Amino acid sequence: MLAVLFYWFSEVVRESMAGHYNRQVDVSFRMGMIWFIFSEVMFFGAFFGALFYARQFALPWLGGEGDGVMTNALLWDGYAAAQPTAGPGQVGGHFQTIPAWACR
Repeated sequence: MLAVLFYWFSEVVRESMAGHYNRQVDVSFRMGMIWFIFSEVMFFGAFFGALFYARQFALPWLGGEGDGVMTNALLWDGYAAAQPTAGPGQVGGHFQTIPAWACR
């Protein structure tokens, strides 16, 4: 991987020093980077939007809140919608704090 990166960057430098890049190529490089950054912003926006949706809307609805929705009674009886959740029946076990410096 390092060899590929080294040869690729050396080829880019050689092409630049030889004058093969004009204004159109420069604008193309810049637009490519702009589109890449835009796609990353959209990806993380969608990811954190889904996390927000799950925490703000889906969890309370599973707990029985809403307009006549009985999801808590239909899916599992006695489920309490609280964060953090270990799932129905405490599938993941009870939460404990993790010590910062102790290795257990």
